Amino acid sequence: MIIEVTNHPEKKDIEPLFQGLREFNQGFFPDLDERPLALLIRGADGKVEGGLMGYLHYNSLHIQRLWLAQSIRGKGLGRKILHLAEKEAKKNRIQHLFLDTYDFQAPEFYSKLGFTEVGRYVDFPKTGTDKIFFKKTL
Repeated sequence: MIIEVTNHPEKKDIEPLFQGLREFNQGFFPDLDERPLALLIRGADGKVEGGLMGYLHYNSLHIQRLWLAQSIRGKGLGRKILHLAEKEAKKNRIQHLFLDTYDFQAPEFYSKLGFTEVGRYVDFPKTGTDKIFFKKTL
């Protein structure tokens, strides 16, 4: 056996890791139906200026990305897009939303919208920065 160390793995070399983990997890989640959910904010020119990306699985929505261009911040669009995501989640019988953010991003925003901090990784990825994990029950 040879152990290779690389900072530039090729997709073909890391795909077996994902596939192996999917196959292993299949025994625990045989009926997993993970579906993407995206809500996109487009400008008049059709260019994406913000949005939310996540995955629906079982009774949860994992929000992986929420971003708004600087030019459209402060107009209530973040709140609106999360509200619409919750509405979509409810249509899909989702009961929980979860996400993570950094302390310099928007933790107060999520708290105001009913999210509860469920964990914190202190000094990650560097000293003085915390990664915060949130959950909301619908």
